[in-house]
Amino acid sequence: MGSAQGEENMCNNTTGTFTDPRDGKVYKTVKIGNQVWMAENLAYDVAGSKCYDNDPANSKIYGRLYTWKMAKAAAPLGWHLPSDDEWQELVNAAGGKFVAGTDFKTQNGWNKYIAKNGVSRNGNGTDAYGFSALGGGYHSSSCGFRHKNCDGRWWSSSQGGINACKVSHDKPSAKILHTVKGWFCSVRYVQD
Repeated sequence: MGSAQGEENMCNNTTGTFTDPRDGKVYKTVKIGNQVWMAENLAYDVAGSKCYDNDPANSKIYGRLYTWKMAKAAAPLGWHLPSDDEWQELVNAAGGKFVAGTDFKTQNGWNKYIAKNGVSRNGNGTDAYGFSALGGGYHSSSCGFRHKNCDGRWWSSSQGGINACKVSHDKPSAKILHTVKGWFCSVRYVQD
């Protein structure tokens, strides 16, 4: 099993690594507030999970995409799918829902967008907390693969209508919202 050792990022959040004993993949981790999070999307090959565009090269960058049911079952020992409350705690530790998205997003890799005033804007973030969110997109049965580099959605464990956290290239916010449980989305786990 891995450990959370080490270095300090620019906001004095502890960073480290975790090795998934199932496949030997090493994930970056980060402590934000009182929680330790995976700082990369899960890439464990669960039966039925997907690589964006069915291209394995995408899973090396964005991790794999999972249904809600798969995400609930795929956590490595010592980690779990965060609840809505745990996502909210993370968002609050990063300054609240109106600004957390910018601070979660990586400094590159997000698409540009056209603002309401017609000016092209950079969709990247500051990655101020070391969460390193990438826009892994999602897959739905009706639309196929959508929104890579535009949309990052991560499942929560909640049974009800609110069951995911979303960050977009064209907004500074991080939203806790409803996503169809049969869609394939990214996964970040929080340490037990």
